[in-house]
Amino acid sequence: MKNIKVGSKILFSVIVTLVLSLIMMCISIRTILVVRDNYLSLLDNQIAITDAVQESESEVNAVARQLRDMALFGYSTTTVSNIETSIATIDESINTIQKLYTGTDGLDDTYIQKIQEWESSFTNIDNALQAGNIDEARQLIQNECTPRLNAAVEAGHNLMNQVTDDGTQVANSATATSTREIIILVVLMVIIVAECIALNMYVVRSIVRPLREAEEAVVAFSQGNLSHTLHYESGDEIGGICDAVRTSQDILHNTIEDIVTITKKLADGDLSASTTQDYPGELAPIKENVEYLLSQLNDTMSSMLQAADQVAAGADQVSNGSQALAQGSTQQASAVEELSATINDLDHSAQENRNTAKTAKEKADQASDQVRISNERMQEMRKAMSEILTGQKGIGKIIETIENIAFQTNILALNAAVEAARAGSAGKGFAVVADEVRNLASKSDSAAKQTKKLIESSMSAVERGGELAEDVDANMQKTVEYATVAIEYMDRLVERTISEAEAIAQLTTGVDQISAVVQTNSATSEQSAAASQELSSQAVMMKQMVQHFHLKDSPASISAPAYEPESDDAAFGAGDSSFSASESRFSKY
Repeated sequence: MKNIKVGSKILFSVIVTLVLSLIMMCISIRTILVVRDNYLSLLDNQIAITDAVQESESEVNAVARQLRDMALFGYSTTTVSNIETSIATIDESINTIQKLYTGTDGLDDTYIQKIQEWESSFTNIDNALQAGNIDEARQLIQNECTPRLNAAVEAGHNLMNQVTDDGTQVANSATATSTREIIILVVLMVIIVAECIALNMYVVRSIVRPLREAEEAVVAFSQGNLSHTLHYESGDEIGGICDAVRTSQDILHNTIEDIVTITKKLADGDLSASTTQDYPGELAPIKENVEYLLSQLNDTMSSMLQAADQVAAGADQVSNGSQALAQGSTQQASAVEELSATINDLDHSAQENRNTAKTAKEKADQASDQVRISNERMQEMRKAMSEILTGQKGIGKIIETIENIAFQTNILALNAAVEAARAGSAGKGFAVVADEVRNLASKSDSAAKQTKKLIESSMSAVERGGELAEDVDANMQKTVEYATVAIEYMDRLVERTISEAEAIAQLTTGVDQISAVVQTNSATSEQSAAASQELSSQAVMMKQMVQHFHLKDSPASISAPAYEPESDDAAFGAGDSSFSASESRFSKY
């Protein structure tokens, strides 16, 4: 399977997984359908038998009621027709029971027998009623029809209980069947999942293992280890990647080995070295640059021999200029130090102003927060007073209702007293109760009036409080507005103070930098005077060191011009000089 493409491996794994999933789905659907059909069949039989028994019992009760009515009110052909219709319905229900009941206990036959016995008693009662023997019909209803009816009802209940028990047994059987099917499905699911996992793990392993080996080789490659061996070989895409990595390792190994040989010769002072390997593709510019570097080194060393003499001649001029520069730099350093001290004092004052402004802003913000909180509490107090006023109005309505009730109670007590007086001695106790009720009504009315006065007084006080709260709220709103404006001005003042402090700090930093530069220039100029004297002797030493290198026997190295700005050597030297100047400029800081 190593030579199969990666896409084909993944596609095969997906197809196998889908096929196994479809098989599992079909088995699950089949199990669900079987359980559903069994359950529906059970429900249909049980409901049909139960309905038939209940319908027959209902019709039996209807016939019994109609027989009783004829025994009480006389024979009626309409009633007889209704009874015959009910009996026909009962017979249909019995047929349904015989058709659907599958038990072997004989409860259906017992129920049918009891119904038929009851129907035979109906015939005797009907004959007696047609003959006008009402008493005989009543005796038959009481002694024959009613007991048989009770027996039929009891047999029907037994039959329904047995149907329920049979349904429970069938349901338990269906539950066991569904449980067994679920266990089978779970086992199949476990098997299918295990197969899918095994297949996918095999496919993943066949992809991941060579990729991991290739990754290790590439990581070693990135760390400079070109001797790491990559063993995996195949005809798929990963095998192609591994072949490409091995080829890259070989090419880079040969290239690096050639460069190492050249650099070793350069370290030994042999500038006549040259490349011996072919550099393919993007590596070709490396070969060109190495050859160009060797040529430039040869030309540079030749130019350095000629430049050493010029350096010695210029060292004297640098020494004279450095001494003059040192004297001027000393005077500049003194003036800059005085300026720096003045600006430091100004910066200290600006920092104090900045801190003071920040503290003032913080206090103003705190005051604004307190004003806002007070405003919120005032709004809550107004809302609470409004709710109190609304509640007191509701209490006033309740007091009025209590007064009306007390008034009505008083009237009722007076009426009761009048009625008690009319009743004489028999109504004395009732009169005493009426007096007590009247007294209680009077007390309730008095208390309600006092409560009403207190509530009205409280409502007026709450209204005055609400007016005062509105005035305070209006004043608080103005206070909030004034505080907001004050904070805005304070923010602007703080921002300007901070900006001024930052500007002074920047100015201080700049002056410090200028002072450092001036002092550095002074020290540097003094050092330059001493260094220029050493420069001449170092130029002689440099010439001796350059002669240590073995140069190519080429016209460029033998007869190179002394120092011409237009030549390649001059451009190369100018680049080095600019770099040295930049390095010296940054070294001052």
